[in-house]
Amino acid sequence: MGLRFFNIRVRMVLTLRTMRRLLCLIPWMGLLVSAVQGQSPPSEARIHYTHRGELTTPAFRIGEECYVALARINELNWSAVVAGSRVTVTAGPHKVTVAPKFHQGQTLIPLGAVLKELGGGTGWAQDDRTFEVWSEVIEIGVEDGSIRIKTSLDVRPSWLRLEGPAGLALDLSGARLTSRSKIGTSGSALVRQATPQTVRILFDKSSPAEPRKALPDLLREWEVPIVPAKGPEPARTPPETRSTGAKEPIQAPPPASLATAPEPSLGGSPAGVEWEPWDKQPPKWSGPLSPQAGPVRMTSDGPQSGSMLLKLSGPLPDAARFTRPEPSVLEIVLPRTRWSADALAGFRSASIKEAVIENRGKEAVLRLTLVRPMGLQLAHEPDGIHLTLIKPNVGDGKLAGKVVVVDAGHGGHDTGARSPDKKLNEKDLALAIANLTAKRLSEQGATVVLTRKGDQFIALKERSEIANRNGAHFFLSVHINSNQVANSSTGGITFYHQQDPVGMLLADCIQGEIAKVSGLPNLGTWSDRRIYETGFAVLRYAKMPAVLIEMGFINNSKDRARMSTADFKEKVAGAIVQGLRAYLGDGKQED
Repeated sequence: MGLRFFNIRVRMVLTLRTMRRLLCLIPWMGLLVSAVQGQSPPSEARIHYTHRGELTTPAFRIGEECYVALARINELNWSAVVAGSRVTVTAGPHKVTVAPKFHQGQTLIPLGAVLKELGGGTGWAQDDRTFEVWSEVIEIGVEDGSIRIKTSLDVRPSWLRLEGPAGLALDLSGARLTSRSKIGTSGSALVRQATPQTVRILFDKSSPAEPRKALPDLLREWEVPIVPAKGPEPARTPPETRSTGAKEPIQAPPPASLATAPEPSLGGSPAGVEWEPWDKQPPKWSGPLSPQAGPVRMTSDGPQSGSMLLKLSGPLPDAARFTRPEPSVLEIVLPRTRWSADALAGFRSASIKEAVIENRGKEAVLRLTLVRPMGLQLAHEPDGIHLTLIKPNVGDGKLAGKVVVVDAGHGGHDTGARSPDKKLNEKDLALAIANLTAKRLSEQGATVVLTRKGDQFIALKERSEIANRNGAHFFLSVHINSNQVANSSTGGITFYHQQDPVGMLLADCIQGEIAKVSGLPNLGTWSDRRIYETGFAVLRYAKMPAVLIEMGFINNSKDRARMSTADFKEKVAGAIVQGLRAYLGDGKQED
């Protein structure tokens, strides 16, 4: 009897252990199934990684994502830790948690998903086999006696001597300009996309700037003053400096003619050696500093997107930008540029009602009236400005029947921002506006889900997950702003995530309507990267068009007085609804 009981007990223990092991495998089995179901089979791919060029690291394309083996992640100077069904990747000071996949016995890490969180740009090249990774230019400034550079990932800088109007260039290898890049120059320099992976800062020969100190090998944020030349003194060896971005003066040497004297190489000289003579003919650069724009061509026009190419006779002095005066109107602005006479000759598009070109002072403006509101992506390429019109999926174009999640910021123990006298909390004002917005949306036939109906605390990620679980068409987060100094800022802002063109379109539509009725200054629409490098959590985790609305500043007495009125709350709630209708193309003015 005792032996039989012992055998039964041993079998039970073994069975429980086996069950626990099987349960531990369930998440990974689910990932394995997801890796092979509903996806095209993995295909071998290459990675072209910023300034490093093509990597030897094996990669796979699965759908639109590029995966690398967990065992080779160190080749990207990253590390990774597996925890259950998730993998946490450490890249410098940043940690990103992602879901892996499996292929041929390997654990695969989604490279694009990690880089999106790190602020990098990614995309597949035309051969559909090369996954390109680039650092997005956040800011370049050549003004006020200094050079200032900020990028999302590391880039490799190098100086280049040129012939022609530009005497000197600073190349940033691994970088790309975007429509969000902030570019400012003093007029004696211009910034252009020299190649798909190189941004070039060009200085004309009248510029006093000619840095003589060694650049950092890599940089992400760098600023250094420029000191004009004092006269034709012989070159001197500068004191040795660390390549850490230290703000040390740069002395300009006396001017010299490339035709009569050899010019120094300005890149990467060893310690104690200031100049390296040219051992080859310097590359030529030609093209006017004030280029001509045109022609404008529609290169594709499909149901989900359309592409345009705006040809240029030379590099732009500053980055192109765009504005949205109305939901269905886009204006592309080219600084210090003129239109050619036949720029729009033969232009046609089913997506565009009207295209008009105009020279406004020193700017060339292309005004596009669209058939309905669309997102826009703008890229500087060697052959011109590439415009991509993003046509959001709006279903029947009606607000009725859409699922909208309205999120009142903060709640419970999290009061959010507070008025200086502590009598008014952000959580209460945001909830009042959110409830009114939900009421107005319901009256228009929308299905509304509130993340909180009362004074409850909801975790940030859970707010987005509520929208994801309910299959929402839109996620709207209502907040009240504040800053460190009372009465120093005023007005409303609507945020969108990173550089999402659809999120930006939704933000433009909503903020445009709020500005009409709020009675407060309109601070426009901002990417959430201006606040946090990875953006706001509630927007980052939302899987549908999502915005975060900051109504005004609670620590500004005028904003606070206006936001506390019933009139303000009613009007901005109605404006949010009208903004959604404008986005959908259902934008008839409410009664």
